[in-house]
Amino acid sequence: MKKLMLAGLILLVVAVTGCSTTQQGALGGAALGAGTGAIIGHNTHYGTGRGALVGGLVGGLAGALAGDAYQQSQDNQEQRRRNASDDYAHGNWSTYDDMWE
Repeated sequence: MKKLMLAGLILLVVAVTGCSTTQQGALGGAALGAGTGAIIGHNTHYGTGRGALVGGLVGGLAGALAGDAYQQSQDNQEQRRRNASDDYAHGNWSTYDDMWE
């Protein structure tokens, strides 16, 4: 059992390394949601499998949305830095600190 869990963990790590931020968020959310759903399903007698399925779906969707929002935020921040750097290079500001006021 321990070898199977270790193999699964290694496979998960390898799979995540090639994923985009949105995919990583979806995978992490699905795993967290499935675990939480299984616990809730078991404790409420709706069934561990059903709880894991619903939790995995909801968690995956929420994780994908969060990962996409984070990636967009990072892209916007990088674009603002590039624009500010270009404006400074073209002499639109007298000092670097003027860009941020």
